[in-house]
Parts: sequence; structure tokens; C-alpha cells
Amino acid sequence: MSQLWDVVRHSTGAQDHPYIRCVPERGPPPRSCDTRNWRQVTRITTGNPELDPSGSERRSIGFEARRGPSYFLADWYRLTTSDLPGRHSGTSAMLNHPECSPGSSGSCIERAAGDITIHERFVNIAETRVSGVNTRFGTRTETGWGFVAMRGLWRYVTRSEVLVAGRKNPNPLPRNAVRIVTSAGRNNLTASWAVNWRDEIQNHWGYGRFGSWTGHDLTLDWKMPLGLDNTRLTAGVYNVTDAKLSTNTANPSATDGPVAAGWGRTFFVTLNMKF
Repeated sequence: MSQLWDVVRHSTGAQDHPYIRCVPERGPPPRSCDTRNWRQVTRITTGNPELDPSGSERRSIGFEARRGPSYFLADWYRLTTSDLPGRHSGTSAMLNHPECSPGSSGSCIERAAGDITIHERFVNIAETRVSGVNTRFGTRTETGWGFVAMRGLWRYVTRSEVLVAGRKNPNPLPRNAVRIVTSAGRNNLTASWAVNWRDEIQNHWGYGRFGSWTGHDLTLDWKMPLGLDNTRLTAGVYNVTDAKLSTNTANPSATDGPVAAGWGRTFFVTLNMKF
């Protein structure tokens, strides 16, 4: 049994306390135990300087339609990221890691007076597979005083999973995510309002949910301010409503959400100049 996520309690940095399915007898791996007897143990995870770089592969096919200032694009994609660092579950470690010996520096099982400590190193055993559909669309209308425009992105995830040591595990992602930007401008000044929404998701174990999230951004973009050539001034507010991270219904201390939610309401000003 291998999985990327364990039911963890009292995690403190590199040390956590997962539950294992059973405690096998001492001896060389692979070990076995037929009777389930859940127990909480200590696990100490360390880095691994011998990790290999991860790799990725993306396949996609799509189409594009345009008519005047309006456009619509859609593509199906499959993204695979391999050789990611991961770790075995506590149960897998108990069954397959060797017993620790004096001077051991790798993954091993330490037993002392009835206490069990799993010494674990990250290894290249994880792979993610995500597939779905991306759509982009937009239009623009000229008026007597300027222009009004709208553009958007809708991402739909059809499949998302993680393989750890060849075993499939859930990899919950928001099935739907939408961003709509409405803009109005005159000459070199443009104001934009963006609405960002992402669907609710289950937690990794399937017994809790993170609620959906909605955020708003406001941006003012001024090209050639005060007549300065090759200059651009941008100012605005991310997450105007200060929407908070979504909370796991099964564990209120666990949160999830986009980066903007973690920042809270954020004001920004940028100035770009070319010389």
C-alpha cells in the first residue's frame, strides 16, 4: 500500500505522526501482517540530495474562431508531470523499509522499547496526471468616447490523479474555474474589473469539502502618463472583498484556495519605463 497523503496528527515540520495499518514482526523486507491493528507512530522526513529533476509532458489539441473583434478558443489538454518527490505511506514504510542499524542514513524503521520511528527520505516516486478543457473568449466594442471590452477564461478539469509508486491516489482540483474581465477605456487610460471563481473540492481523503471561492480585482492602467514616452503606470487592488481561504468542513484548521486569498486584500502600484 502506497499513497502520497497520510492521515496525519500533530505535525511539526519534518516530524509527523501517521497511522499505520499494522505492526509486522522484525525481519528483512518485504514484511507482512494479516490482521489490521491501527497504530500511530512517529515519522521523521529528511531531504534527499540524490533526487532526480522532474519532467513534464503536455499534449493538446484545439480550435479557434474569430469574427471581427470577437474570438473563441478551446483546447483539450493532458499534462503529465513525472519523477516528482514523494514518500511512501506509513504502512508501506513499515512493510518495505529495512530495520535501522547503527549509522543508517537512509529510509529505515527504528524500534526502541516498543516505540516505532519511521525514518523517511523523499524519493522520485510520484507522478501527476491532469486533463481537461480550457476555453478563452472575448469581444470589444468601440464607442464615441472610448471602448468597452470583455474577456474570459473557463477551465474544466475532467481528470486529476496522482500515482505514487505506481498506485493511484486522489488529487482533488477545482473541476471548474472561471475568470471574467470587463474593461472600459479612453485613449491611454483603461479600467478593468475581474471576477475570479473556483469550484468547491473534496479533501484528499474524500470525507470533507472546501467551499467554492469568489474574488474581485480592480486595475487602472495608464499608458504614457503625463505624456512620458515608453512609460506605463498600473495600480489597483487584488481581492477587493478580502475573501478568505476556503475551510475544510471536516477539519476547520485546514484551508485551501488561490494565492490571492492567502494575501488578503492587496493594493499594488507598478511603474514600467524603457530607456
